Amino acid sequence: MPSNTKICIIDYQGGGNLFSLENSFTHLGASTYRTSDPDEINKADKVIFPGVGSFANAMSQIHKFNLADSIIQKATSGVPFMGICVGMQVLCASSSESPIEHDIEIVDGLNVFETHVRKFDFLKIRQAETEEKIKIPHMGWNQVTLPDNSKNPLFKDIENSSDFYFVHSYRAHAKDLKNNQSIVTGKHIS
Repeated sequence: MPSNTKICIIDYQGGGNLFSLENSFTHLGASTYRTSDPDEINKADKVIFPGVGSFANAMSQIHKFNLADSIIQKATSGVPFMGICVGMQVLCASSSESPIEHDIEIVDGLNVFETHVRKFDFLKIRQAETEEKIKIPHMGWNQVTLPDNSKNPLFKDIENSSDFYFVHSYRAHAKDLKNNQSIVTGKHIS
């Protein structure tokens, strides 16, 4: 990664392991800066939107810091934009993940992707050849599938069916996405 690469990391004050993310990019030779200022996000050439925790809390923080419009604009502008974990999930239309304190069933997202984030339903999801229940949360290594026409630089030098480590209980359903909105797909296999 060129040393002049400057990456904006969205800091919505409540989610994401920002220090580890910054260290990773420093190790790769990239320069990063954190911000929760919508104007700084609007000016960014590259954006990372990390997230840890619940969808509802992330959306609450996004609204608290007036970040929604800037995030939507950047995510749809064509500049390199990567959502990580809840940072990707809140780009979806909504989520069924809502802590009891929110007393709601569905939490609205930013609707960049017209799909919904749902908890894995282990009663409906079965391993390919057995009736065995799949473990939730999904924790472990699984292969991801790149589309045949994938030229996304994020996966440069990464082979199709490479293993990635997952830790999650919720997922965005790729079948609901429009063309070119899904970079990779994977199947939950215990």
